[in-house]
Amino acid sequence: MVALVASQSCDISKDERSDCGYMGIDQSKCEAKGCCWKPARLLFTQEDPLGDTPWCFYPSGQSPCGNISYNWDGGMGFDQAFYDKMYALFDANIDIQGKGGIVAAPDHSTPGGSYYYHWMRDAGLTMRTYMELHNFELSKIEKKMKSYANWVKKVQGETDPQGYDVRINPKFELPDGQVFVGGWCRPQTDGPGLRSGALQLFANVLIENGQESYVKDTLAGIIKNDLEWVLSNWDSEGCDLWEEVRSKDFFWGRSAFVYSLDLCSKLFNKIGDSSFASRCSSTKSSIQGTLGAHWTGSFMTESSNREKDGAVVHAFSSFDVLPITDEKVAKTMKVLANTFCNEYAINQQEIKSGVPGILIGRYPGDSYAGGNPWQLLTAVFAKTFYQGASVLMESNGFLKEEDRRAWFDILNIPESASLSQQIEAAIKAGDSVMYRLYSHVKSDGGHIAEQIDRNNGAQKSANDLTWSFANILSAMQARAKAAEAFSSFVKTAKA
Repeated sequence: MVALVASQSCDISKDERSDCGYMGIDQSKCEAKGCCWKPARLLFTQEDPLGDTPWCFYPSGQSPCGNISYNWDGGMGFDQAFYDKMYALFDANIDIQGKGGIVAAPDHSTPGGSYYYHWMRDAGLTMRTYMELHNFELSKIEKKMKSYANWVKKVQGETDPQGYDVRINPKFELPDGQVFVGGWCRPQTDGPGLRSGALQLFANVLIENGQESYVKDTLAGIIKNDLEWVLSNWDSEGCDLWEEVRSKDFFWGRSAFVYSLDLCSKLFNKIGDSSFASRCSSTKSSIQGTLGAHWTGSFMTESSNREKDGAVVHAFSSFDVLPITDEKVAKTMKVLANTFCNEYAINQQEIKSGVPGILIGRYPGDSYAGGNPWQLLTAVFAKTFYQGASVLMESNGFLKEEDRRAWFDILNIPESASLSQQIEAAIKAGDSVMYRLYSHVKSDGGHIAEQIDRNNGAQKSANDLTWSFANILSAMQARAKAAEAFSSFVKTAKA
């Protein structure tokens, strides 16, 4: 009888199945989770093609999450006092000993070893956020940005004893910038794009403030050095954002290339190097043309060997490769939210308690430090909602019907919702995610770690992670801008 019931609960159509597994899961691990295991090859028909059916899925009626609510009126929890505490810790991780390096975290003992290194990726994202938080005001960013530029120039001149191109070395020693030679996933190909992107944004600020000579004499060469690597090697194999798997085609990395090359085509035209600008523009178009292959029809994949990954939403938010209000963004967010709800007990517990929002992690099946939600990814998930609200105001609504339907679906708003209600729903959605995050960090004095325990909700892994601070502070800024614009939008609509 038990076998019969189990068999019947797994006898459900493809459209009703909710994925319970992850890439690489086997039958024993699937069934240990109480889920159904039916390899696609045994289900193959013309109507149900190979590869379009989850091998591991929840039994009928047993998906633990259902519809995730983002309807929240309680604000994001984080306030100015908390912002100030986080910012002070964030700022202390920048320009170590005045030599321009950025520490990933001042933590020498984490599950992955010491984080007291300058990671190219983290640093490039950090310094971009640093400028954004100061609204690109030169007087506030000049000192540390020039120090960072000097650091980049120095490390570009180092020699990797292992023979790797130093521009794609993952990390460097602090405070002096020697190449890290220990065992690590190499090469990390997103570094040159992220690093040059931050410096190009800084170059634009300097030009606007009469320092074009510094840009031409100092920054341009540093930026071109990194971009030359991108122009010649953008389709080469490298490590993923999380330094674990290899591919020639990561959505994150290629999106970062598109972003940096777009900046290049504008900056180098501005300073009179039209030939280099043209090379950037042409290569950008070539890379951008490959991104569509990551679309499954339901969500955007990170790579063929890491399909569902929070890195994709980070790319949406950071690199402008798709309009934030595109259906692909909303649909991917919905798939990932359901994936991580199913993945983490803390999400299921809080949803059952009626708490809106969601905590987001790296990918299903993650095992690093126990495999948990990440603060930086949860914050960027919230930020994407705020960005969506801002774009709706700028464009005066959705431009395509398919985009409207996808966003209405994830926000769970009625067809009759006015534009003001749509914008408000997007802001509330961001707030729900931020408040969920806040509830797990609010008692730690502004300190933000790398992860949140998947079972008890406590912060864990690397302490005071710079990238975590950056993304939470950035999400708060995006929220403030959206709220201010919405206030003016409502007043204009009433007038």
